Formats: sequence, C-alpha cells, structure tokens
Amino acid sequence: MSGELVLVTGGSGFIGVHCIVQLLEAGYRVRTSLRSLARADEVRAMVVEGGADAAGVEFVELDLQRDDGWLEAATGATYVLHVASPFPPTQPKDPDELIVPYVRMPEDVVPGKPLFYATAMSLGGVATGLLVESHEGRPTKIEGNPDHPASRGGTDLFAQASVLDLYDPDRSQTVIGKGEIRPWSELSLALMSAGAGQKGAGGAGLRILSGAVTSPTLAAQIQAVLKAAPQAKWIQYEAIGCDNARAGSKQAFGEYVEPVYRLDQTDVILSLDADLLDSGGGKLRYARDFAARRRVMPGQTGMTRLYVAESIPTNTGSKADHRLSLKARDIPALARAIAAGLGVAGASGQAPQAATAFATEVVKDLQAHRFRVMRSTTSFVRRLSISSARSAARNCWGCYATSMRLMTWRNCRLCSSLAARTRKTAGNCLQVPFKTPERSE
Repeated sequence: MSGELVLVTGGSGFIGVHCIVQLLEAGYRVRTSLRSLARADEVRAMVVEGGADAAGVEFVELDLQRDDGWLEAATGATYVLHVASPFPPTQPKDPDELIVPYVRMPEDVVPGKPLFYATAMSLGGVATGLLVESHEGRPTKIEGNPDHPASRGGTDLFAQASVLDLYDPDRSQTVIGKGEIRPWSELSLALMSAGAGQKGAGGAGLRILSGAVTSPTLAAQIQAVLKAAPQAKWIQYEAIGCDNARAGSKQAFGEYVEPVYRLDQTDVILSLDADLLDSGGGKLRYARDFAARRRVMPGQTGMTRLYVAESIPTNTGSKADHRLSLKARDIPALARAIAAGLGVAGASGQAPQAATAFATEVVKDLQAHRFRVMRSTTSFVRRLSISSARSAARNCWGCYATSMRLMTWRNCRLCSSLAARTRKTAGNCLQVPFKTPERSE
C-alpha cells in the first residue's frame, strides 16, 4: 500500500485537500488535477496547514469538460479518487446543464427490483419487439416480447448484444465540435445558421443520410424538413437491402408486396438459396413456427418437410431433410425446372445435372401437398423466375391461399414501393421526398 499513486481530481476544493492530506499521512503518493496550475502554491499551503508534507503532491492541469490529458494523468495510478465537481465557472444559460440532485425517488423505482419496458429494435428497417430489464434506470438485459407477433418472445444475437452499445466507452456522450466538447446550444445555433443559408436555394444543398426508416414519427419529422426545403434530398442506405425482392414482387403480383409465411400451416417447404430461419424480417417467428411443426405432439399426425438448395451453408440448410449444395448461378435453372414440373404455364427448362434427382423429388412432394406448401427464394431467383411465380403460387402450389399471405405496403420507404417519386442511385441508396407510410394488408 505504501508508496502507491492515487489520482485525486479537484485538488483545490475543500474535500479534495482533505483527501490529499489523509492520503499523504497514510503513505500514498498523490497526483491531483487543477483547472489551472496557477493555484498549485495555494493547494500546497493548504496541505501543509493540514499537517502533511506537500512534497509528495504532483499537480496536473486538467478540465472536466474536456477529454484531453486524462489518460496520461491516470497512467501509473493505482486508484482514482474523483471528488471534483463539474460545476461551471459561470452561470449557465440553461439550468438543465447543471446536475440535478437525486433527492426525490422516482415512482415505481425500488433498489434491487427490476422494471421491464416494452420496446423495439430496428435492424435493416425491420423492427423486433423486445422487453428490456432495467435496474435503477440502467438497462441490463434484453429478452423477446412474447406478445409481439414477429418475435413471440425470441431474440437473436444482435438484440442480445444491443444493450452493450449503451455502455460502449467509445460512444460519444456529448456534442463534439472540432475535437472539443461543446454545449447543445452551440449545435442548435450551428444547425439554425446552416438552415438559414439554405432557405434561399430551397434546400438544394441539403442532404439527409439515414438507414432504413420505418418509424412514422421520424418519417413525419423528416417529411416536415423536406416540405420546408423542397429541393433537399433524403438518402437512405442499407448495406443489405431488399430492393431486388421488392422489384420481383412487383413483377410477379403487379404491386409491391411483402410475403408473410405461415410455417405453422405448412407441410412442405422449398427454400432456394434463402436462409429464412436466420435472416430477414420475421426470422424469429419463422424459426419458432418451424420448430413447433417438427415436434411430435398429441394430435399431430406429421411434421413439416424442408427442402433446401443453397450455394453456401446456412442455419436453414442445417435443418433441412433434403439439402442440395448448388452454385448460385444454377439456382434459377432449378427454379424454372421445378415450375415446369408443376405444370406452370410458360415455364420451361431443365434442372442442372447435379440437381435432377432433387428437382424430381421436390415436384413429387409439392404436387402431393399442393395446398400446404411454401416456397422461399432469394431476391435474385425471385426476379429471374417472375413469369412463373404468380401462377405457380396461386394455381399450382396453393401457397398463396394457405401457407403465405401478402402484405401491401403503401407510401413506404426502402422496404416497400419504389414508386415514381423515388429515384434509384448507387447501391441501395434511395432519394426521396417520401410520404408518411401507411401499411395495410
């Protein structure tokens, strides 16, 4: 213990000086922070007055409102005693910039007793219903919301890890301007100044960059900005988007639709290069429904049978009864061959040699369960097999009525319609203005 270094913040304060004296008398070395080294002699005098030897005190100049120098100050220190107050040297304009004492216990907060909040986490424009466990205002654990139809109490690794973002030491906790901590008022002033400069040009120089947005509140707020600045552009980008899938649904069904699979009502599933149990919207619900049909339960006469043809190993493929490893370029030919085998009008083609037996078995099984089957494909295959997709779904497979329903999205962004008001740019980037979304089935 003797000789160990202790960093004491706020060494010029009454409590700070008292701590320094006690530490020196106990044999510790002390390094203390001051806003200005000009007060070092003053602190030494108070330490001596307290009965300790000030020679064991090292002074560093640090500011609590800046990050600079703190790492160096803590280097070599065994302990840190933080007694400094971030109280500003001048009267702030906004009282909320000060720390409000915790003198009144919030309602329903009992130390040691957790509270649970229902929320949703958006990933790639798809929201997952969650329940967050919180202790004294600090989120600690995330679980699925059993009342949410898309998750039914399940979560994935992204949801479980999302709580760590709140405690990421690299997460910015303040407004940073040119490498320095700045107040919110300065940010508001800068934004207002930039906005005023765009008024004359109608927002021609304004760009709003975001990920996929499905929140009606956020969409309405951005729409208000675009209404005030009609020349502005709202650009949305997702590294893994669903543009191809939506374009395929438009060609197959005449409008932009989103398929919702009913795996709990399906006897046969054909998955063509699609990891529906572990990717995309609804994967938690699909995995739970699929698992329920695979359990042997009283009154259940059969189990769902899963056929998978894929170019890379997936979790869905690992659950397949019949799995075919096939190059991605051969998947469309397999889809056309299966459609032709089912008698779909206009469909023709031969399956790749390696997939002939697989295609024959699939066709036989689909025909035997024509009203309780489901097909899931990648967006690429969906676009290449457009001519047969609609008639196959409605006339031959029966999945449109029994094992799948289609949701129509109106005036939605990114995960729905690419209407005339949007313009496709590089990658999955869309330029708008968009209208506030309204969804209906």
